[in-house]
Amino acid sequence: EDLRKSIDPNASLPVIKQNPNQFTDKNVMFGGVIVATRNFPDKTEIEVIQKSLDSFGYPSRGDETEGRFVFVMQGFLEPEIYSKGRYVTGAGKLAGTQSGKIDNREMQFPVIEVAELRLWEEYSKTPYSSYSNPYFYGPYGGPFSTYGRGFRRFGYPYWW
Repeated sequence: EDLRKSIDPNASLPVIKQNPNQFTDKNVMFGGVIVATRNFPDKTEIEVIQKSLDSFGYPSRGDETEGRFVFVMQGFLEPEIYSKGRYVTGAGKLAGTQSGKIDNREMQFPVIEVAELRLWEEYSKTPYSSYSNPYFYGPYGGPFSTYGRGFRRFGYPYWW
């Protein structure tokens, strides 16, 4: 909670890319989908495609992005767990930028030294997944909650 209060609200990815020195050593919070996880002797780098965050810090599932960035965390993170396609949110200090490539194009990625990192659970891609999301409906609400499943067994309500 203290870290979230210290985050610079003006530090969006496009602004940081234009002037990274202005935000160096300031706290930022970003999230998105993992592209790659690379381990080094003393740290792990997670390359992430940025996605907008909701009020819980949960990355959006849409196609919009403002680019890529890199989370750096001390120690080892298992690349099979922090794998391509998983969603992650992290907060920490902006440590500058590093060079990288997307296909044959050279890019500068903002680097965030992570103080807190959250790997989100796998997201179900069923047509009804938004109804069963506990962040929106909780255990007792929504058409596919515990009670909704009970009603569906008897053929009511007809959702298809």
